[in-house]
Amino acid sequence: MSYTLLCSATAIEANACRQGIARAGVRAEILQTGVGYEHATKSLSEYLAKNPKPELVISTGFAGALSRDIPLHSWISANRLFKDQRALPGTVLRTAPAFARTTGLISTPHLTRQDNLSAALVTALGTPLAVDMESALLYEVCLARNIPFMVLRLITDTPD
Repeated sequence: MSYTLLCSATAIEANACRQGIARAGVRAEILQTGVGYEHATKSLSEYLAKNPKPELVISTGFAGALSRDIPLHSWISANRLFKDQRALPGTVLRTAPAFARTTGLISTPHLTRQDNLSAALVTALGTPLAVDMESALLYEVCLARNIPFMVLRLITDTPD
């Protein structure tokens, strides 16, 4: 059974995914993980222990832009993931289709404003940055199981 697993933190995000998937007629499962590090890790780990391995896991839902050049309501896909401010390896990270803007993505337990981030990190990346609270943890679960992983999130908050 080949399928894609979409992970969304909240009921609003998961329901939006369900509606979009139903309209598209695509084979996918939706997992509502809960918000934050602990919920994301626990939910995905438990799901994977009880179900067949998906061909791809996608972290989806909302994200905040940390760079002013990422417009509100843009789709983003992460080409680099950071857990807090530590870079994660990219061996199973996939980028999304052309309609999504490629960015660095920082997952942190507390949504953080750009002025609270390491200036060195922002400068070193040289790429727009976004923030969420779950993707890096979901990625680590997938990395440990050699499951390809992608981030596809909608920007619903900007620095302004």
